Amino acid sequence: MERIPPKLRLRQGLAFFGRISASISHEINNVISIIGEVTGLLDDLILLSERGRPIGVEKLKTLAERIKNQVERGKAVVKQMNLFAHSVDEPAADVDLNLAVENVAALSQRFAARRKTCIEVESAPGPATLAGGPFDFREAVFLCLDVLLQVQTSERPIRISLSDSEERIEICLRGDPSDYNDEGTKQRLAYAADLAADMGGRLEAEATAEESVLKLRFPLSRR
Repeated sequence: MERIPPKLRLRQGLAFFGRISASISHEINNVISIIGEVTGLLDDLILLSERGRPIGVEKLKTLAERIKNQVERGKAVVKQMNLFAHSVDEPAADVDLNLAVENVAALSQRFAARRKTCIEVESAPGPATLAGGPFDFREAVFLCLDVLLQVQTSERPIRISLSDSEERIEICLRGDPSDYNDEGTKQRLAYAADLAADMGGRLEAEATAEESVLKLRFPLSRR
């Protein structure tokens, strides 16, 4: 397999980090905007109350619940953002594969929603660890996911499943059919394959009339 030059790999990694960061900022901005809208409504109610109009308790409860829901949404986004950001701390650190795949899926739901679909993850039944590459692994999974999102036309979920044996773990991504012939698709898959190779793994692309299947296979390291 022809390897990707280091400068292009670095550029691709920065593009991945930037794309995820931009998506996170949009999510956080949406949370802030909704809370701002609700506090504006509260200000209006307070003004009316000062003019002698009583504030309904149920109305206040509804607004408080909306704020609470957005706070929880924001906390969930920040939690996933922190997991992602810290994946670059130690390039050679072991990877909790279940956690890493769930992290990528959570951060990619906004992209999926724009395609009118969602991402479902079926984790491995037990702990699964890959020796080295927390950020590179996430990037490889995202590139495969992005390939499937680009061709997704149905509203059925894109499914990611993890399965393991004594020596190997497989991350399988399934979506709508694709022939993988688009140049952008070929480039994404080449980058993903290069990242997988650095971690001792490989990428396999399959397609039928019913679905596209991308498989990332790695040697398993148990702790």
